[in-house]
Amino acid sequence: TPPPIPENVKNNKRYNPSLSQIASIGRNARRRNFLHKGGHIASNIYLEEMKKNESLLFKQDFSCKCPMPQNVEIDGKEKWCERGADCLPFVAVFSANWCKELVRKLSPKMFLLDATHSVNAYRWPLFVLLLQNEYGLGVPVCFMVSSASTEREVGIMLESFYQFIGAENFSVQAIMVDCDQAEL
Repeated sequence: TPPPIPENVKNNKRYNPSLSQIASIGRNARRRNFLHKGGHIASNIYLEEMKKNESLLFKQDFSCKCPMPQNVEIDGKEKWCERGADCLPFVAVFSANWCKELVRKLSPKMFLLDATHSVNAYRWPLFVLLLQNEYGLGVPVCFMVSSASTEREVGIMLESFYQFIGAENFSVQAIMVDCDQAEL
């Protein structure tokens, strides 16, 4: 049998949230998967500028086939998409021409991949692909911001960067990651 729950934990809302708190956590998590109108407009302006500079390697807008693909109000209550299998997250992959030149110059055998979570108001992760330069320092060469962090999105990032630098420059034998499941 499990040990008894201490009294200070049993009555603490942090450890025993109410049903309304659990529902609120779920709403907030779903809310973070979508850009509000102002954020969507600002992001598109910025991404279009990056596209002109040939820094945007890949962009995928939200795509959802759920009955409610966005937040809508029904009977005074907010309803959100449930993020089913038919829903695709927002993904943007960036790099620069100097990164391509650096990869050509160094011909790295190993890349490093890491993610930093909650980098914006939507708490989305930022993925960074790095290589080790001739001085032993990590240099970021590719970035991805996505509303989801699964193997699929990491695959999109790697494939986009591979196409950007060209197959003849990609002689990588290993990609080092930490314990993030999406990176594996």
